[in-house]
Amino acid sequence: MKTWSIVILMVGITAGVGQAGAPPYLKWNSGLISLTDGRQLEGEVNYNWKAEVVLYHCPDGRVQSFTADQVSQFRFFDENRGGHRRFLALSGPGVAGTGRKLFMEEVVSGAMPVYRRLRHQWYLFKLNTLNQYGDDTSLSRNTDNFRYYVMLNNTFTDLNDFERAIWPWMVKEFKTDLKRYRATTESRMSGTFARLQVIMRYNFLEQRGDRTAFLGPQAH
Repeated sequence: MKTWSIVILMVGITAGVGQAGAPPYLKWNSGLISLTDGRQLEGEVNYNWKAEVVLYHCPDGRVQSFTADQVSQFRFFDENRGGHRRFLALSGPGVAGTGRKLFMEEVVSGAMPVYRRLRHQWYLFKLNTLNQYGDDTSLSRNTDNFRYYVMLNNTFTDLNDFERAIWPWMVKEFKTDLKRYRATTESRMSGTFARLQVIMRYNFLEQRGDRTAFLGPQAH
């Protein structure tokens, strides 16, 4: 399915590229693509979540496409969010040990980074909507559209395993601070957003490195 997604996407783009350049429906963002051969392409970038292909708008008007096996990482400035977004090509969930790579967006950086991938639905997509996966802002803002993974002990752990696997690991070091912070956070938000906030707090404490100042009495 992924192979056909890429083929269909590129057929559509090729059909739209003429003397006028890239097809008008593509939304371009200022960014940088770092290729595995060491080259860096700076300029207009578009990422299609469904096909998992990053596009580069060449200065001469041509459009080049790259898969995760050709790219080490890329980033672009998202005008809607007012900040940069970073994607890495990683041996992520489902392909570890196969030599293949997946594009995963880094949503939290630090000692315990968090990445996400689009939830690929088990049905045939509508061909005329494939290009929408490259510029649909509502898609990227809805956490339900993605699966989130925490890099825990050099292993990708699903964020849904927060209570069983992630939270116990975190409170080994910062129990008092994190329990207090989590209670405050969950009084204002819930679900994925709350968990991400708690992980960001953990990374902040790790960066400070002063564990004794935050451990406090180890009540059970």
